[in-house]
Formats: sequence, structure tokens, C-alpha cells
Amino acid sequence: MKIILRVAGKPIPKGRPRFSKYGRVFTPQTTEDYENLIADAWRTQHPDVVFTGDVEIWCYFGTKRHRSTDLDNLEKSVWDGLEKGGAFIKGDSQVYASHASKYPPVGDEGIIVVIKELDSYTFHV
Repeated sequence: MKIILRVAGKPIPKGRPRFSKYGRVFTPQTTEDYENLIADAWRTQHPDVVFTGDVEIWCYFGTKRHRSTDLDNLEKSVWDGLEKGGAFIKGDSQVYASHASKYPPVGDEGIIVVIKELDSYTFHV
């Protein structure tokens, strides 16, 4: 099975955890909002799809800040948003392979995510 998810809007990288004045750790609000946007997009576009096995993910980020944004932090936001949206039964530990690219957008900023459930996989050195 292969699923495509499209999310409009500026890609937001995963923010570093912050500490409140009382010593509690929390995720920055912009990160929370973006992860919720991805979760809502998943629930809207693929309400009945839950991956139960291992998956491979391709993330394509169309962003005006493509030179200054860390690709790995962009990916983390997507994975956490997909987990919040219920895409994975066991969480993002099901991701066995990932591919990510960032480009200047053609038109509006946004992301395209392709998820493929793996039937089998091997590794040869």
C-alpha cells in the first residue's frame, strides 16, 4: 500500500524542548500547531488508514527557507504529526527508511509525504 499526503502551508521544523519557569519541559507552540495541522490533514485525507507494519517515507518540502532549515527537524515534525493523527499503530518506530528533500516552492509552500508499507526488505553489504 502506498499513500500520499499533501499539507499546504509553511513547513515548520521540530523545535527544541523548552523549560518553563517551574522547570517543566514543553514543546514550543509553533511546533505543536504544525504537528496538529499534519495530524488533521491525515485524519481528513486518510481517515481509515493505519499502518500496522514497517514503512518507508518520502518527504518533499517546498519552503522558501530551504537553505536555512534543518532537514532532519522538518522530518521530525512530520513523523510526530503523523503519529498524532493515528497513521501508525506502534508509533514512528515503524519507520524503517526515510528520504527527505527540500526545494524552493513552485507556488505556495507545503509538503508532500509518500508512505509505503514494506512487504519485505533486505540489506546487503
